[in-house]
Amino acid sequence: MSIELDVLGYRYDNAEPAFVELTGGFYWHMPTNRRLDKDEFDAKLVAEGKSFAAGELGIPSLEYMRYHETILWSFLPPAGSAELTATVSKAPSGIDDTGEITIAGGPTNAPVEIHVLANDSTTLIEVPKIVMAVDPVSAETPTELGDRLAADAGLDPNFTSVVNVAGVVTFTPSAGGSITLFVTALITE
Repeated sequence: MSIELDVLGYRYDNAEPAFVELTGGFYWHMPTNRRLDKDEFDAKLVAEGKSFAAGELGIPSLEYMRYHETILWSFLPPAGSAELTATVSKAPSGIDDTGEITIAGGPTNAPVEIHVLANDSTTLIEVPKIVMAVDPVSAETPTELGDRLAADAGLDPNFTSVVNVAGVVTFTPSAGGSITLFVTALITE
């Protein structure tokens, strides 16, 4: 993280890009909050013998986009990305019955959060929900996100197991127990 000068001579913190490519053939210049025509700007750079430095053009972090109300919500998604889904694919229905959450699609084309709330009947306190932030830059696959969910330290410790197989996360309740609360939501703020 250091202060750099972009191709226009403006200072920017290189922890975030100075330029973001937007849909419709535009760049968003973050230091000045200006939208620039991509073709015209690229021609200007070539004419001046300039090019973007490493990291100067890119996708801002999820944290940046969440806390800066700007045009950045229309950024151009990474190549090969798709809409991400996280759904309850098998609802638990009684003692010793498992529940499944399926993560599909992706890598995500928009910054999202996956919220999961799952409690075992033997748990005396309510376990807080799990919130997994997913940003387009990380390009995580459903399998990688499932692995991350299954390994989350915030899960109810009374589950016998939480296992991921290719984006299908199976929650197994304690012996003789049941899953009392089992919901997921995908938030795209």
